[in-house]
Amino acid sequence: MNTKYSLKRPPANTPKLYETEEKGSAYQQLVYAHYFIGSADWYILEYSPEEDLAFCFAEIFADCGELGYTSLAELEAMEIPQKIILGSITKTFPVRVEYESNWVPKTLQGCLAQR
Repeated sequence: MNTKYSLKRPPANTPKLYETEEKGSAYQQLVYAHYFIGSADWYILEYSPEEDLAFCFAEIFADCGELGYTSLAELEAMEIPQKIILGSITKTFPVRVEYESNWVPKTLQGCLAQR
């Protein structure tokens, strides 16, 4: 069975790219969606459905995050092969980026303080 993995996109009320640029610090803006894989996180502040591009705070390594642009298609395509050993059988399966479906918008500063 070979099915395409589809990552849910940010909600429709997410500001478009550059829409919050004049509204002060990005750290005071709301995060509308959260994606993660392992200990890596992407906090989405703005999104362009036409370009499938998000402005976000990405933290791939602990305490080493930055603001920038991320392609959601690239997040969707990302997979990390994970091995599991069951007795004498070794199986490999993909671990993929996930969308936090119960996300409640909060400021980026609040998100980073809660980690």
